[in-house]
Amino acid sequence: MINIGVIGACGIAKRRMIPEGITKADNVRLTAVMDLDVSGAREIAKIYKVNKCYSKVEELINDKEVQAVYLAVPTHLHLPIAIKAARAGKHVLVEKPMAMNPAECLRMIKECKKNRVKLMTGLFMRFHVYHQKMKELIDAGLIGKPVLARAQLSCWYPEIPGAWRQNKILGGGGSLIDMGMHCIDLLRMLMGEITEVSAFTANSAFKYKVEDNAAVILRFKSNALAMVDSSFCVTDSSSHNVLELYGQKGAVKSEYTIGQGAGGKVNINYAEESKGYDASQKREVKEKELIFDSSNLKLGDPIPVSPYKLEIEHFADCIENNKEPLISGAEGLRIQEIMAALYESARTGRKIKV
Repeated sequence: MINIGVIGACGIAKRRMIPEGITKADNVRLTAVMDLDVSGAREIAKIYKVNKCYSKVEELINDKEVQAVYLAVPTHLHLPIAIKAARAGKHVLVEKPMAMNPAECLRMIKECKKNRVKLMTGLFMRFHVYHQKMKELIDAGLIGKPVLARAQLSCWYPEIPGAWRQNKILGGGGSLIDMGMHCIDLLRMLMGEITEVSAFTANSAFKYKVEDNAAVILRFKSNALAMVDSSFCVTDSSSHNVLELYGQKGAVKSEYTIGQGAGGKVNINYAEESKGYDASQKREVKEKELIFDSSNLKLGDPIPVSPYKLEIEHFADCIENNKEPLISGAEGLRIQEIMAALYESARTGRKIKV
């Protein structure tokens, strides 16, 4: 059992990680919480019967009972807090983006390695059971070689005074780094490494100083292509958070698996073998089909589990059994390098190799 302290308890930690992840995990104990919003932190501590509630980062980090920390603070604070935690011998799970830029990621990796603590980046959508099932079936060749994909994660995020995600100095960017990063990392999981990128960003609805709209094209080592759209100006009811992945023998399509929930719907169409050219292009023909739907589970379907629970259990298991996290510091660095290239592409109008 790993004792976890939460730094930044009143944001995503309060909404998701604490109720769905830490308190539901089999190998983790919520030991301490910290937030500058002291009354909010006290409320969380009371709800979950946590005896230790702090208002200063150093107080939690110096707590000898805490073995690991979960950082859910604005991005510009990730590096300095992670360094303090590592030097105090605490293992670090840091929300994405790992840091403000690749150089900060490298410093974080170096400090954690020097102090022999685990470092993991919170790209939790890799832990969604439907995404893991997709990877299993794609790797097994069910739909043939992947050739084209699209991923979408959008929401409605209007101008909010003081919102750190709307301030480049505090968050590093807008919808692309906040939401597009999840899509891009998921496509890397399903399709392999990315070698070249191109991007457009815009302020299509709002006037804050980061982009509220982004569209991306990715080239993979396999020469497959993918498109990602991430927006802060699409109403929540309009965004189905679609994932489409096409192979030479079929396709995987999902709705609502990209997001913070455990469920969604997946439709997989496939043929036993690739066919010859059909001039009639009968698109209604479906040779074989698999459907996973969290609202209508069938015997043998993957059972939806909060990806936050699976994420935190994996982190604790890596600590207990001295294993490298699935989304290590190196993985966090790699996705940050890709994001930096995308922003350079959007700024210069050029394709960028990564």
